[in-house]
Amino acid sequence: MSGGRTMNLLEKFSDLNIDLNLLTNKAQQTKYKIKYISEYVKLWTIISANRTEVTDITFIDCMSNAGVYKDGDCCTGIEVLNIFIYQAKQHPDKTFNLYLNDYNSYSIELIKRIIELSLFKEVVILTKTSGNLCEEGIKRKF
Repeated sequence: MSGGRTMNLLEKFSDLNIDLNLLTNKAQQTKYKIKYISEYVKLWTIISANRTEVTDITFIDCMSNAGVYKDGDCCTGIEVLNIFIYQAKQHPDKTFNLYLNDYNSYSIELIKRIIELSLFKEVVILTKTSGNLCEEGIKRKF
């Protein structure tokens, strides 16, 4: 698990065939947003996973962006995915659901490529496109 440090995929950009011109720069407040949301999700995932009445843990990111910024740091959804993978291995009786959504089809395609890296092989991607909105449902019981 990331242990408080943001994951960075800069060295994987060539493997992912990333067009840097299509990525966004990370604003200062975004760095804090990722940090605080990741910490919140990590703590509540631990609490929820240890409750017997909880069977599913879900996170929805409706503005997931491309999954990565120009500097290589991962976006919130990929950080949460990393937390979910770690927690799912600790709690195989729970189902962890992650839904990522963005209006930009390139962003959704790039998220798929990031998830398909060997680091995230145990994830199943369910794709649905409706109108101009691309939706990614990433759901897996580990």
